[in-house]
Amino acid sequence: MALFGVFAGTVLGFTLAQFVRVRALCLADDVSCIREWMSALSGWAAGAAALIAAAWTVRVLTKQIRQGREQHIELMKFQAYERLLLVEQVGNQASMAHGTIAQIFHEFHDEAIEPSNAKLASYLDGAKFVLAELTRSDFASKRALAQGNLPSSRARTEVALPEFATICETLLSVDEDSLSGEERANILRGASTHLMLAYEDLKDLQREMMEFRRRWMHLSA
Repeated sequence: MALFGVFAGTVLGFTLAQFVRVRALCLADDVSCIREWMSALSGWAAGAAALIAAAWTVRVLTKQIRQGREQHIELMKFQAYERLLLVEQVGNQASMAHGTIAQIFHEFHDEAIEPSNAKLASYLDGAKFVLAELTRSDFASKRALAQGNLPSSRARTEVALPEFATICETLLSVDEDSLSGEERANILRGASTHLMLAYEDLKDLQREMMEFRRRWMHLSA
């Protein structure tokens, strides 16, 4: 910008100097001579004006581009901050749920612990507690926003945990002696599958939310 100003000023100064020179070259009463010289020099004046106008336009455009870029960066920071808050909420909800489900999961698969109705009742209470907390915190909707709309095969906790609770309720609704050992074992294997899906899903979700925060935290700074 300074270069444009210096150049324009030089041209303008040269034009004024030439005007003084014209007055010296032409006779005082030679209007035609003065007019011809001024007509020739008017091109220089127009060029100087054009350069000044161009310099001003470039300056204004540069300022607008810079302001637009700064606004875009601020918008990106705001969006990243909102997304990070959402990701943190989902990660915290997954961590809470995983803590309870992990305890149930490890006890359920501990061969030293007999899966009696009393134990199933405690597992059912834990699963229902987790489901109630996830529903209260609008976990499914927040997860969809944080991860995008996932196929049901990936959003496993929302499907698998209710299935586990239903199987537990079914077993508790019948007398233990009414089922053979093999029948009860088959039903428990089905419950185990759903519990494992929820356990692995919540663990993966925590890791994904932590990775997102690690990669994008700098945008909210």
